[in-house]
Amino acid sequence: MHRLLDVRRSSLLYNWALDPDARKRVAVLDSLFARHPITAVMHFAGLKAVGESVQKPLEYYDNNVHGTLRLLGAMRRANVKTLKVKT
Repeated sequence: MHRLLDVRRSSLLYNWALDPDARKRVAVLDSLFARHPITAVMHFAGLKAVGESVQKPLEYYDNNVHGTLRLLGAMRRANVKTLKVKT
C-alpha cells in the first residue's frame, strides 16, 4: 500500500488528468511505468452516468474505450500483466 500511495501522489498523475492531449497522456503513462516498479494496475477510470453519456457520447467513448486502450498499451510496453477492473 505504501508504494501505491507514492505513485498516486506523483505530479505526473495530476498532469495526466489535466492534459487533453492523448499523446502526452501516453508519454505520462510510459513515464510512470518506467519510474516505478509497477506489477499490477487497478482501473477505476470508467465514466458511468447514463444521462450524461447520452448527452456526451464521444467524451464517454474517448474516456472509457480509448483511455483503457492507452492504459493497456502502456502496460504491455512495461510488461505489466495484471489488471484489476472496477466495474
